[in-house]
Amino acid sequence: MAHTVRDTLKTAKTALCLMWRRPGSGSLVILLGAFLIPPPVRSGNSSSLLGLPTLCPLRAATGVPCPGCGITRALCLCAHGRFVEAVTVYHPVVPLVFLGLIAAAGYGLCRGKPLPDRVTAPFAYGTAALLLGVWVARMTGWLPVPPR
Repeated sequence: MAHTVRDTLKTAKTALCLMWRRPGSGSLVILLGAFLIPPPVRSGNSSSLLGLPTLCPLRAATGVPCPGCGITRALCLCAHGRFVEAVTVYHPVVPLVFLGLIAAAGYGLCRGKPLPDRVTAPFAYGTAALLLGVWVARMTGWLPVPPR
């Protein structure tokens, strides 16, 4: 029985669909993306990933950072082992986000099911509260705003 290109593509599509249904695969893709993207390059009071401008619509439109501003750049730094720079320059909550992604990916891929709600709900609410707390601290000048 000869396989055609169409059969091969159908098999690949099926495998990809099954992978995306596997719990933890989304977290793994985010972690791999953070590792594959080179760390941000700082020059003066600006910083960018891949030479792109800020992707935050609130900051681009108003100049005011959102509660999550700096997390993408900080996540890339964490994936490259530069935790101190990630926390001090970009976002102090990012180690918690990084560990949550590792836990979700590991648990989901090893056990075949997502983390239980009794774990994810407090983690999500706690992280959201910390994000808002950091944002308030930034807006009041207690914490520095990440570079643009």
